[in-house]
Amino acid sequence: MKNKNLFFSIVPMVLSGHIAAQTFSVSGKVTDNEQNPISFATLVLVPTSDSTKITEGTITDLEGNYVFKKIKTGNFYLKLSSIGYENQKALIECNKSDSMILRDFVMPMVVNKISEVQVQGKLTQHNADKDVFIIPASNKKTASSAFDVLKIVPEIKVDIVNKKVSTIRNEAVKILINGINADETDLLTIKPEDVIKIEHYNSPTARFASYNVASVINIITKQAIRGGDVFANIQNAVTTGFGDEALKIKYNNGNSQVSLGYTLSYRDHKDRRRDESYDILSSDSSEITKNKHGLPSPFKYQIHDLKLSFINQKVDNYVFNIDAMANVYKNSSGVMQIVNSSIHPLDTLSGSISESGTEIKPSLDIYFSKKMKKNQEFQLNIVPSYFDSKSHNDNNETID
Repeated sequence: MKNKNLFFSIVPMVLSGHIAAQTFSVSGKVTDNEQNPISFATLVLVPTSDSTKITEGTITDLEGNYVFKKIKTGNFYLKLSSIGYENQKALIECNKSDSMILRDFVMPMVVNKISEVQVQGKLTQHNADKDVFIIPASNKKTASSAFDVLKIVPEIKVDIVNKKVSTIRNEAVKILINGINADETDLLTIKPEDVIKIEHYNSPTARFASYNVASVINIITKQAIRGGDVFANIQNAVTTGFGDEALKIKYNNGNSQVSLGYTLSYRDHKDRRRDESYDILSSDSSEITKNKHGLPSPFKYQIHDLKLSFINQKVDNYVFNIDAMANVYKNSSGVMQIVNSSIHPLDTLSGSISESGTEIKPSLDIYFSKKMKKNQEFQLNIVPSYFDSKSHNDNNETID
């Protein structure tokens, strides 16, 4: 009989323990007044009984979605905050039969009225390692690409004509898009309305030490689920033999992106003139003077850049990126001159210089990053490269 009593006394304890272990999930989407997703908004759950205690915290993804999992029974306040938007607060009751709670939020942009003039709330956040700039809708409307949007960063100089980005002190800048290596051509392919925010690092981390840059720009964009873009930029000067061409094709599918980019920069001048003057002291201490007057001569070069890129990433989880690149430089030029020399004072000499060369620089950039526990991160970056150079130079002088 004792064994039977013991059995019946344990059963109610097991059942009550099962009921207490029930958990809930809270999920939804955060948007602005125009139904645009708000990425990287901060959300925290705090008990209604003690608002100073944070139960769980998370941020929205690039599409504005958030989720809390395995929340225990109780009543909570869900608090939302994001730079440039009004804070939100809602009561979440995790004590009903439905274990999946869906709750969407709309966060209006902060607007202060001063003497009938509307001033948007501060859209810049200063952190210890970086400055974060939220892009106002007015800036996106006047921009043609993410390249133009960079003007919002005070310490960055944007050269519209040459399509180059540098610091205001003309120092080099490393460009990233969602944490992935990129360049100015990549910025030109991104629509301004797809830019969420810009992160500016004044002191580059160890990952970028080998790039010899003064600062790093990271453009955070909306993540396309499926679709592609084709971008082409053509700049040619008909009379001076000047051209800069660019072509970029990219395709997104879920967490992956494949892109192919090609740029060509060339110069083809027909009338370059080189004047030179030499004073040479010979072994017998006599001085030899030589003056060269330049005649119209050709000068041309071509720079080809080819880049094939694959990216697979999951926000706040991992990034895997492979870039296969090839740079080819070709130059060919000549110099025609009339030469007057103190060695042959009565003769007129003709001088000619022929220069040509080729440089080939293929490289591979493999990068992997994985978020770990306790705010730790694992990073691996492998960059094998090769360089080959050939040059030819002829210098002739003949007496006419």
